[in-house]
Amino acid sequence: MRGRWFLVAAVVLALLGSMSLYSYLRRIDQRVPVVVAARDLARRERIQVQDVKVAYLHPDAVMQGALRDTSQVLGRWVLREVMSGEQITNARTDVILGSTSVYGLGLAYRAIFIPCGFARAAGGNLAEGDRVDAIAVISGQGEPAAYRLASDLEVLEVRDDQGRRML
Repeated sequence: MRGRWFLVAAVVLALLGSMSLYSYLRRIDQRVPVVVAARDLARRERIQVQDVKVAYLHPDAVMQGALRDTSQVLGRWVLREVMSGEQITNARTDVILGSTSVYGLGLAYRAIFIPCGFARAAGGNLAEGDRVDAIAVISGQGEPAAYRLASDLEVLEVRDDQGRRML
């Protein structure tokens, strides 16, 4: 009689263990579609069909704001660089360039206008995408002093003395 109880208990525990293992393995194998970059995408580039592909990832690996369908991505503009294989997110793309950002910058970034003559802007050699330092020169009653205000800033746009964009 005692042997039967052990057999029944063993069968019940084996069934519970098997069901637990089955549900655990089903959760591990779960995958969801996510749109990833097929190649490196630069800022201010419009996303085309050949630029993206769908990858299937575990739900825990999906970034917040990741887009899951290619129809949501096509036609968007890249605000910040996206590397090949990286998930495409709302934070790195915008539907219309400039709709919620200035010059493709997100809400976390700021752009300022610094006036300087064309001849003083690196002798006319300054171009979009160049990296510069902002330096203030103060000349008062004594000797002039120069202070570095910021370093390694990206030039977003260059305009001439009449305010026209220089290409």
